[in-house]
Amino acid sequence: MAGRCGPGGIAGLIRLDRESGGALDYDCMVQLGVRLADIPRTYGWTALPILARHMTTESATWRHLNPDEASWTQPIRQAALLADLFDALRAFAHVYAQAHTKRKMKRPEPYPRPWAPKHKGKHYGADPIRVGDFDKWYYGGDS
Repeated sequence: MAGRCGPGGIAGLIRLDRESGGALDYDCMVQLGVRLADIPRTYGWTALPILARHMTTESATWRHLNPDEASWTQPIRQAALLADLFDALRAFAHVYAQAHTKRKMKRPEPYPRPWAPKHKGKHYGADPIRVGDFDKWYYGGDS
């Protein structure tokens, strides 16, 4: 297997490293503590296919080979999903509690997200306006 130059084998892994901009080299540095070029004299060529076969979703090589799934493994995506789940559970708890009391309850604030703007926009008016009244106000006459 060490001398095979077909579509797979060591030559295929080296070609993959070139095509991915050094993802396999990076994974070797992170997981083994050596550069890809140092593999033959440190671990031997047999270590490289084993490393490639057991890549985790955190590895740069796996993310290069699976671009559609890679975004789902990023911590920011997981944090966003957890924040959305937290908000949904609080909204459900609010609706349930509101249904079982006559007292008006304040809606829960959304879970703070570092990527969301932190401004409190001004709101004008307290009640919705009818479409006809809005058209009169906006267009300055009957419509």
